[in-house]
Amino acid sequence: MDGKKKIWATAVLCAVASVGFVVPAGAEETMTHDLDEVIVEADRNTLPGGFVANNDRVGILGNIKAIDVPFTQKKYTEKTIMTFYDPNQPLNGTLANTPSIRIGSTSPMYTDFSMRGVNMNASHYYINGIPNMFNQTRSIPAYILSSVDIVSGPNTVLNGATFSNNGTNGTDAPAGLLNGTTKRAAADPVTRYTQRFSGRSTWTEDLDLGRRFGKNNEWGIRVNAHNEDGGLSIKDADVRDKSIYINLDHQDAKSMTNIFGGYYDWKVNGGQRWLSASGVTKGNLAEAPNGKTDLSFDGQTKYNHGMLFTLNHIQKFSDKWSGFINGGYGHYSEHKNDPNSGSLTLGDNGKLSGKFRD
Repeated sequence: MDGKKKIWATAVLCAVASVGFVVPAGAEETMTHDLDEVIVEADRNTLPGGFVANNDRVGILGNIKAIDVPFTQKKYTEKTIMTFYDPNQPLNGTLANTPSIRIGSTSPMYTDFSMRGVNMNASHYYINGIPNMFNQTRSIPAYILSSVDIVSGPNTVLNGATFSNNGTNGTDAPAGLLNGTTKRAAADPVTRYTQRFSGRSTWTEDLDLGRRFGKNNEWGIRVNAHNEDGGLSIKDADVRDKSIYINLDHQDAKSMTNIFGGYYDWKVNGGQRWLSASGVTKGNLAEAPNGKTDLSFDGQTKYNHGMLFTLNHIQKFSDKWSGFINGGYGHYSEHKNDPNSGSLTLGDNGKLSGKFRD
């Protein structure tokens, strides 16, 4: 066999061998396996993470998605409130999540903060849409809230109402709206008892009960009780807080009514408010405070006790007409011993003046 014949014979054998290794697709063995059932759960009412609500009602703009609001607006969920909860500064941790808000005081005796550079405090909060139910000393208790709405912008235009008081300095109008919505009874019963330990010796107890009853579960009741007592992280400062709040709601095809009310008895001893450096002319810096002092005055105390009540009612008259009533009542007594407006002054010698504990 000459060279050409050998080449052709080799080519034919290779072609036959290649065909022999080709397996028709229908003859392949198919591997099958059933995966375990996977259930993906999500809350379509919140943005990813569950900290911010996806939808909210923004005044005259009506119901709108958070991403479509043309200014700074956030509706923080109960998850956010409890994640950033601080027993001595109930809402500061939540407020700090908004870029336009700066916490103005870490003192447990006050609720100061600023929004867009305007000084504000808890007297500027709404609760269930009702303004002026709290004061500079007493804040909305975080444990009674299901959500917090924050609007940094033209709240008067959007909501048709404003506060009866201005900013903390008494000259600037509030720079936004902060509204807390109280917890309502859910479809499933709630029975929750929580204990916390904080500061040096502060022991906190919270009781949360919720039930729905009546025809088609039209009625709901939510009870939140709170007991807090002990020493704060600041030396020689302590707190006592006893309160109970009840939320009663009713809804049917033609109406929705929510009644909220409660009583509180709160007292803080010690805990300095702020430092003043207005008299400094030489640019001296203050000495670093001793961590063993609370920088408060002897006998400095804040005592606040009272009650509050809110009513929200919506009545549907027809498919086109409905009416609503929002109202509130609050009464409290405040006793304080707060020399020099609670301020310590930094002098040119770099030392703090004022009678405070060493």
